[in-house]
Amino acid sequence: MDKWPVKYSFARSLNLPRRLWVCTNSAADALYQHPVFIGHAKAVVQMLDLAINMLGPDMDPVTVTLTVKDLGARHTVYGVLAPHYEIVG
Repeated sequence: MDKWPVKYSFARSLNLPRRLWVCTNSAADALYQHPVFIGHAKAVVQMLDLAINMLGPDMDPVTVTLTVKDLGARHTVYGVLAPHYEIVG
């Protein structure tokens, strides 16, 4: 996956660092280049792609539900709270 879609589609359009924390422009720019942030951004984009590809006339609602519940359960362990989901969308 190219860095351009991750940096601009994910980080810039959602403006996550500034919405989650009070960040200066230089701090946010450093965050956008951090390998952990880039890795997480790629994972979010891949999960969204997977979820979108599951939708359609031949969608298996059980698979979609189990996948999303599993993802939510993993994020609970990481300390993610309900307000964090509103930021990502």
